[in-house]
Amino acid sequence: LIIMTLIGIVVTRYNIQKKSYLEFWDKKSKEDGELLYIALGDSTVTGIGASEATSGYVWQIKERFEKKAGKTVRVVNLGSPGAKTSDLIENQLPKLSKYKNPDLITVSIGANDTNHNFDPDVIIKNLESIIANLPKGSFIAEIPGLRFKDQEITKRINVKLRLEASKKGIFVVPIYDVLQEHINDLTIYDIDFFHPNNKGYKIWLNAFWGTINR
Repeated sequence: LIIMTLIGIVVTRYNIQKKSYLEFWDKKSKEDGELLYIALGDSTVTGIGASEATSGYVWQIKERFEKKAGKTVRVVNLGSPGAKTSDLIENQLPKLSKYKNPDLITVSIGANDTNHNFDPDVIIKNLESIIANLPKGSFIAEIPGLRFKDQEITKRINVKLRLEASKKGIFVVPIYDVLQEHINDLTIYDIDFFHPNNKGYKIWLNAFWGTINR
C-alpha cells in the first residue's frame, strides 16, 4: 500500500509538472528576442524534476547566453517529456526546420531509449540521423549512464555519437562523464530518482555551458 501510494505521488507530480512546464515553454516561445535559442530533447529539456521550469538547465542557459551576448534571447523549447530518439526525428526536427539560422541549439535525447532497453544499433542509427539534420555548431549531450542499466551499452552508443558529431561539426556535451562522478549521489534526483532536481540540473547546466562557453 505504501509503495502504491508513493508511485501515485510520483505519477501525479510528473503529470502536473508536464502540463505546467509545457505551458510555460509554449508561452515563452512566443516572446521576442534579439537572438534565438532552440532546445530539443526529452523531459530534461523541459525541466521535469526541478521545482519550476526556470530551474531546469535550458532556462539557465538562456540567461547565461543573454548575459554573455548582451542581448535578449528568445528560447523555443521543443522538448517533450518521455521523448525517445525516434520521437525527436518524427516530431521535433520538422519543427526545427521552420526556424532560420538559430544562434544556439542544444539537444538531450536517448535516456528514454536506454531506459526501455531499445536496440543499441537502432539508437545509434537514430542519433546518426539526428546529427545529420542538425546545423553545424549545435550542441548534443551524451546519453547519461542510468543507474541499474548496462553502462557498457551506453558507453558504446556515446562513442558512436561522438564520432558522428565530430564529422558534422557538432559539439558533444560530456554529460555521461560528469554524471559518473555523481553516480551514487541520490541527492541530485527528484523523488522518482530518475529526473534531476534543482541540484542535479546545476550539474547539467555546468556541463552544457562549459562546452558552449569554450
